Amino acid sequence: MARDMADTIKGSVWGLAAGDALGATVEFMSRDEVARKHGLHTEITGGGWLKLQPGEFTDDTEMMLATALGIGEDPLNPEPHVGKRFIQWYRSHPPDIGTTVRSALALYLTTGSWEQAGAITEDRFRPKAAGNGGLMRIVPVGLAYANDTVRRDLWAARLTAMTHADLLCQFLSVTYCALVSACVEDMPDRWEAYRTALSHGWERYPAVMPKAKDRLDGVGRLSYGQLRGSGYVLDCFEASVWCFLHRDTPEDAIVAAVNLGDDADTTGAVTGGLVGAYYGFEALPKRWVKRLLSPNRLDDAVRGLIRVATT
Repeated sequence: MARDMADTIKGSVWGLAAGDALGATVEFMSRDEVARKHGLHTEITGGGWLKLQPGEFTDDTEMMLATALGIGEDPLNPEPHVGKRFIQWYRSHPPDIGTTVRSALALYLTTGSWEQAGAITEDRFRPKAAGNGGLMRIVPVGLAYANDTVRRDLWAARLTAMTHADLLCQFLSVTYCALVSACVEDMPDRWEAYRTALSHGWERYPAVMPKAKDRLDGVGRLSYGQLRGSGYVLDCFEASVWCFLHRDTPEDAIVAAVNLGDDADTTGAVTGGLVGAYYGFEALPKRWVKRLLSPNRLDDAVRGLIRVATT
């Protein structure tokens, strides 16, 4: 477990970036392809379909940083500040941007409303609107508002719905942030933290229970071989939580997540944000930390989140 709030917040931000950078190498490869090419993929080497430099990260970390910096700018109303950064990033023509996110950001430029952009995008992509592009970036909410449940729930849902308005996406972001907050608050038992967070999510989103309850209640019964590292938000959440609960170090959890293949950078990022919050920065593999590019940007986000969390 993390030693203090500063360590846990830094661990989460850097853990997400490490999971993203590790997983990007094997993104869109099947689990079998990862095993054939890499054996067990454990090192941040760059490459992959994006031909990244070693330590370079993808849209997962870019959007997480935009979220963190927006919260730091105005904790009471972060949405316009987060949105401004999303649009700045979008206009920079990033090489990696999800289809759902691209649609929502383009629609915002047309409508001027994040609520409309998210709703139209959900309608456009239904029944495949429940992607993991909101979950991948939402960890700053769980860190910044660890001691403020009302604001945490509000902004976990609202900042997700900017691009992923599907109720399942909002529910899983609220539940994930509740779990992250439990780690920040130093809840010692991982299973207890998960059950508490899940119960909190069900209370706020009972309508999604028929779709997700059996799977999320049954995480403890799954084997690793039954996990899926897909872009579907429920697959991503389930796999990330499984790795957090069933592996006893940050490295082992993140490695397990990215070696599922498929949307490996996002499964790695979501897992990394969670285990980083639980174990703290000092527990992250030093070789990964040293490899990550843009450390100043990561630390700027960390400082802002610490300031919000402690005021």
